[in-house]
Amino acid sequence: MDISNKAEQPTKARRRSQGKLGGELLLPLGVRLGNNPFITHLHLKEHRNAQSPSSLFVAGIPLGMSKRTLEHIASCFGETLQTVLHGNKKSGMVAFVDEASVAAALEAASHGQIVEIEELEEDEDEGTPSGSSNEATGLRGKSSNSKGTRKCISECSASKRHG
Repeated sequence: MDISNKAEQPTKARRRSQGKLGGELLLPLGVRLGNNPFITHLHLKEHRNAQSPSSLFVAGIPLGMSKRTLEHIASCFGETLQTVLHGNKKSGMVAFVDEASVAAALEAASHGQIVEIEELEEDEDEGTPSGSSNEATGLRGKSSNSKGTRKCISECSASKRHG
């Protein structure tokens, strides 16, 4: 195999997300918010857009998840430019600074990696989810890896999975 062409070849995660049946497959990314014992799955696929070539389409966003929370989850994979929730708030888009962040998110999803978000802080702009007055919706965190889990703890910064 020619090593010079290796950088141009799509990663396994990207090939897997490019499905047959006329579309792309959505890859599930596990997310655990705060002390919640349950894992929520966001479904990711690469979004091809001429204006923002390094972006992800995100589906399966749970009710009550804010744009800021989605942006924070995405920041575990790299610096984000913009996060948008669609009108129904069940899907959205995340634009990253570089394509390596998209590849990292797809790779994590294809390997069943779970993002854990800790230290929830209230976000004055977003309010609280309906039916809850004590749960915070805004998140601030720092990414670090531990055995296939990304933990977002304090100030935001990107980390890459090792091994």
